[in-house]
Amino acid sequence: MMPNWSNSRHATLVCAAAIVWVALTSSPASTQQFEVKPIAEKKIQQLPPGPLFWRVYNFPTLDDAKAAAGPTGLAAEADGKAWLFTLGAKGGSSPAGAKPVAEIGPVPSISAPEYLLRIVSSRGPPGAKTPIHTHPGSETFYVLSGELSQRSPQGMSRVEAGRSMPGHGPGMPMEVSSSGSSDLRALVMFVLDATRPFSSPAKLPESADEAPPATQQAEAVKTVTARDMVGSWLLESDISTTPDGRELLPFGPTPRGIAMFNSDARFAIVLSRPDLPRFASDNRMRGTAEENEAVVHGSFAFFGTYSVADGIIIQHIEGGTWPGWVGTDQKRTITSFVKDEQTWTTVPSFGGRSELHWSRTK
Repeated sequence: MMPNWSNSRHATLVCAAAIVWVALTSSPASTQQFEVKPIAEKKIQQLPPGPLFWRVYNFPTLDDAKAAAGPTGLAAEADGKAWLFTLGAKGGSSPAGAKPVAEIGPVPSISAPEYLLRIVSSRGPPGAKTPIHTHPGSETFYVLSGELSQRSPQGMSRVEAGRSMPGHGPGMPMEVSSSGSSDLRALVMFVLDATRPFSSPAKLPESADEAPPATQQAEAVKTVTARDMVGSWLLESDISTTPDGRELLPFGPTPRGIAMFNSDARFAIVLSRPDLPRFASDNRMRGTAEENEAVVHGSFAFFGTYSVADGIIIQHIEGGTWPGWVGTDQKRTITSFVKDEQTWTTVPSFGGRSELHWSRTK
């Protein structure tokens, strides 16, 4: 449901919606429509000091959300709820009456004479996708239902219902699709150069312009089963690519890690940097703030149950060092499985793409 705009404001958004609809759903090759509908926007002359994050809230009513919106806040109704989206520094206190939903970022940086903040409601049935396009700024996703995929020269990124993902920076060619088994509904937050068109047609490089992993995998990958996973696997490499194209090595250039998969469908994974500091106290309960931070950032462990189907490992997390994962299902896409070597890709917590290569222990 659209907010009760003034006539001029309503006309502006209707026009914008028509432009976006034509830009993102008129591809003759697209057989299913991907709906993109602006629900709130404002222009500002200056962005807050960075790095910037989108903070998302629910309010009892739209009027409550509007009352709490500051210079970089946008209030809107979507999916039967009142929302407030604010752009600013990470953290901070929540507005009175607000229910925090997500904090997403950092948002890729942008410099422009004038900025457009826009919130878009996107939806589409399974298989619906946009034409390949670019934006003069960044986009950030929060998925309400279904699964959203974004294909770019950086690879394929996926995000499921209840989760979020920062997008790429200005000028990145991309294709967004509804990749789950149910209808996609998502909210998309934009920070754009207001002096340029919202969306422009683009092409992906030939190496990236391929079908998604689920349809391009070799037969050996498609038919991998839980039985094939059984055993112990040593981590050979872990390379992440951020949404703005930067390469990260979360556990250093020579990471340590082991993944153990049992025949009873249970697994455990431990990852760490080789250069974790020794505590000066020689007591893990008495680490300094710096020592504790280094260990938290440089190690990760979790365990639970697993299943494998159609080249996807689904790990149900029962416990681990990151409480945010406990009770959730984490998906890993197998992109290669040859003899005693395999490679997975996944979407890390900061968005983008991570690729992990493993070798079976002898």
